[in-house]
Amino acid sequence: MLKLILKAGRAGSVLLVTVVSLILSVGVTFGFISIILQNGGDASLKIALSAAAIAAIFVAPVPSWIIVNLLFKTHKLQEEMRKLAAYDMLTGLLNRRAFMERANHLFNIAVRESEEFAIIIIDIDHFKKVNDTHGHSAGDQALETFGEILRSTLRKSDLACRYGGEEFALFLPKTNADEAQNFSARLHHLVKEKKTKHDGALIKYTLSVGVVSYPQTRANAVEGLLNMADRALYHAKKTGRNRTVHYQEGE
Repeated sequence: MLKLILKAGRAGSVLLVTVVSLILSVGVTFGFISIILQNGGDASLKIALSAAAIAAIFVAPVPSWIIVNLLFKTHKLQEEMRKLAAYDMLTGLLNRRAFMERANHLFNIAVRESEEFAIIIIDIDHFKKVNDTHGHSAGDQALETFGEILRSTLRKSDLACRYGGEEFALFLPKTNADEAQNFSARLHHLVKEKKTKHDGALIKYTLSVGVVSYPQTRANAVEGLLNMADRALYHAKKTGRNRTVHYQEGE
């Protein structure tokens, strides 16, 4: 019923409820009138019952609007609560818990269908220096801007989350190793080109990226692949930062 009301909209729902109310009211009213006519009832009673049926046309929309409006407000509040539970408010990306739930679901589908995918972990280089130099609000600005970059770059089928602090995790379905490399290269370029300013100061930062590709690398669950991507990320940091490293077996 709620889905029907939401699909119809406020005005459509009020009209629907009014019509149903009117049909029921008229049906009941004229049922009484029919009984009265058959039994030679009083004319004034007939008029009163007819007036009641007509009044339903004008009275029904008011309570209908109130009820429907309350349903819409309740639905909106529920949607906002679901969003708060699943998204990081600073970056607009999924939070870690919601990401893991959805990534595990996509992982199971990809394994079952023998499809390629890539998992990427990203870290903003020397993020502490950004906070120490420009203040924590500048760090928040950098995180927010990077969230915008990710959201504008990802496909609808991709997942991205703020994995923790200045670290981000991505799940890219139907993506091979070369495509993951190209995606990462595009992120490096966008971060370099994007002008992030705070209180007139230009905030510059780079990314270290770890990538793991399936089925070249296999694991029993998303967590195992994330750990491998994290090791590749560590290697990227260790070898100079501002680069992408693909996980290799034996690392």
